[in-house]
Amino acid sequence: SSLFSLLGEVDVYKRHGPGGGAPGWVGAAHGLGMAPGQVLAQVELPLALPAIVGGVRTAAVEVIASATLAAFIGGGGLGIFITRGFALFRPDIMLVGALPVALLALLAEGLLGTVQRAVAR
Repeated sequence: SSLFSLLGEVDVYKRHGPGGGAPGWVGAAHGLGMAPGQVLAQVELPLALPAIVGGVRTAAVEVIASATLAAFIGGGGLGIFITRGFALFRPDIMLVGALPVALLALLAEGLLGTVQRAVAR
């Protein structure tokens, strides 16, 4: 399930990335005599890369957060602490699972945000 949500987010950003750029760039590249493979590698991909990385960024945070739901179907992970703490009315046990998940999501968001800004330059 997590893999499919990751692929869905990346696909949405990938589809909107090249179209969100300037279509004139592609026409200019064709006008300069570039082959279709060159246009893809040298024009379309660099224009779409920030949007693709944005999709990976969103998907990574979504997957990290939703991975805690695996505890509800016996999948284990940090979600076990959250569900057990909730069942026992023990916020301290819930925090043992929730804090690492939140920190991991924030770390992924920060690192991939840095990558996205670097790619956008």
